[in-house]
Amino acid sequence: MNILWENGPATVRDIIGHIETEPAYTTVATVLANLDKKALVSISRSRRRTTYAAGMSRAEFEARQMACVLQSSPDPESSMLHFVDAMNEADLEILRKYLQAKAEGNA
Repeated sequence: MNILWENGPATVRDIIGHIETEPAYTTVATVLANLDKKALVSISRSRRRTTYAAGMSRAEFEARQMACVLQSSPDPESSMLHFVDAMNEADLEILRKYLQAKAEGNA
């Protein structure tokens, strides 16, 4: 996913070119097929070329991961509050501004 997020749409061979260990073509193709099943990549096919693109931004993916953590927590409220308590002041300011804009209907 990092390769697609950082470089944009790519073929299997393009992706292999960005990996230091040069994995087998079939290995990368299998991983991409699994990511497609999870809606993490989208596939574009032409006559001679199959291109893979990230199905969501890195930020959307990370938000989805955080939501999964909270949903699996036996105490999501406490988990969320501990997370917010651990945030630095700059991040808290971003959160405050977002919540204010949302309350005003601008988010």
